Amino acid sequence: MMRLTFCLSVIFLVSSCGGGGGGGSSPAKIPNRAPVLTDPGALSVREGVSDVVSLSGTDADGNSLSFSIISGDDQSLFTITSAGSLSFVTAPDFETPSDADSNNEYLVAVEVTDGTLTDGQSLIVSVTDAFEGRVVDAPISGASVFIDLNGNNQNDADEPSGTTDANGYFQVDSFTLPTVGIAKVVSMGGTDTKTGKVLPDLALVSDVPADTTQPANVTPLTTVISAATTPEEKAQVLSALGISGSVEELLTSDGWAKAEAGDEDAKANQRVNQQVGLLLQTATTLTDDGDESTDVSVALAQSVAKQISAVAQSEGSVDLTSSATIVAVLTDAAQEVTPSIDITVSAIEAVAGAVSTVNTVVAVITLDPLSDMAKEIVEAAQDSLQTSVLDIVSGAVSFHPLHHKAVRRHY
Repeated sequence: MMRLTFCLSVIFLVSSCGGGGGGGSSPAKIPNRAPVLTDPGALSVREGVSDVVSLSGTDADGNSLSFSIISGDDQSLFTITSAGSLSFVTAPDFETPSDADSNNEYLVAVEVTDGTLTDGQSLIVSVTDAFEGRVVDAPISGASVFIDLNGNNQNDADEPSGTTDANGYFQVDSFTLPTVGIAKVVSMGGTDTKTGKVLPDLALVSDVPADTTQPANVTPLTTVISAATTPEEKAQVLSALGISGSVEELLTSDGWAKAEAGDEDAKANQRVNQQVGLLLQTATTLTDDGDESTDVSVALAQSVAKQISAVAQSEGSVDLTSSATIVAVLTDAAQEVTPSIDITVSAIEAVAGAVSTVNTVVAVITLDPLSDMAKEIVEAAQDSLQTSVLDIVSGAVSFHPLHHKAVRRHY
């Protein structure tokens, strides 16, 4: 009996240990699989833009992924984050390509890794040309610029737009000119980099140059020229204002840079530019109804420009230091754009007298329009003079231009 019990115990132990049986086994471990870099497709970047693409990838094992640049003729011109944001080290310039073969086709190879395995792709980044230019009263930074292709004075969703940089330069997407109508470059708001004055209601307009590969300058002067209809009328207005050169030269030449370089013709143009600029700003102050929802700045700038253009064509010359001329321009523009705002004749005459005084000082040929003295005069015109205009219109004060201390000091 004892022997039988012992045998049964042995049999039981052997069975428990799986001896001789076909017991279960652990599942086989799946080997690590390589990540897959998602094809970003054709890559195109406008000149002046640094960001290229945010790359992405997948990993069947759920591993963390990291991206890097591995090769390419132009690899040194790019940088990439571990998360896959690819960008240029320096924003590319279409006119001065820096890729290896100077054709604006930049070559770079990237890869994604899960820490062990990798996947790579060679990329071609095409750099496209931009429509570019500069906004100048003095240079205006932070201005909103758009190409008004349909002539409605509004930045529509399909119209190129951008913002001026610290020196007034802008770049927007290139475009095709409409077959009907005339496209305009419109600038709104911004800060005068010379005086530091924020000018939220400043609107400036320019015709698009005939050659859209050329830069466009947007200034008070181009605003006036844009109001004339035909090339002949535009040339006539230019002559009446005493501006040298052709209309196309005015549109495409950086007059401010030339004035900074000492060009006397450019300085003379800038004096007229300052006179027109003061008229534009004063018109917006004069017709301000205090309602931010009713922005008529572009329409008002175009109306002021139209009045100046009309005087130029009818009389053959324009005297922007004349109180009578200034009264006529401001009166007609206010009646055309804001007829519901009641502005007395005496108020407009007082304002015109003040503007006349400033413009007379600005017109002095011995005054360098880029000098510190000119800066002080423009600062006073942009600030305290505009405050006085508001007071005149409201009836709070009566005002005589020679009471303006900043102007009187330099006059």
